Amino acid sequence: MSFMERRGSGLRKICHETMAKDNYEDRFLPRFEDKNGFFRVILWDMNYRESDKTDQVTDQVIILLSALGEKELSAVELMEALSLSHRPTFRTNYLNPALESGLIERTIPDKPNSRLQKYRRTR
Repeated sequence: MSFMERRGSGLRKICHETMAKDNYEDRFLPRFEDKNGFFRVILWDMNYRESDKTDQVTDQVIILLSALGEKELSAVELMEALSLSHRPTFRTNYLNPALESGLIERTIPDKPNSRLQKYRRTR
């Protein structure tokens, strides 16, 4: 690439600096890709912890549980109660984590995609 002053000098520096960090693991080694005339560098956040993500999901699940209350509601009804319109975001951030943690359950467990499916609290 014509923008580099010395071929690869910066790339090696990125790798060496990453490996010098205290919390370095092999999975954090930067990844370099050259596809279709584009060059991409993937740098991993070595300070990211799964627990950080869990806290966010927990907050969203708490909001979902509050909206659900003691009722049985469909996904559409829950989305309306939460003022959400984007179904994939609702499923990924609210519904699936609540189901996976066992805090809610399906009213028709054998048919998860049923148009009559509703959700209720387990506790």
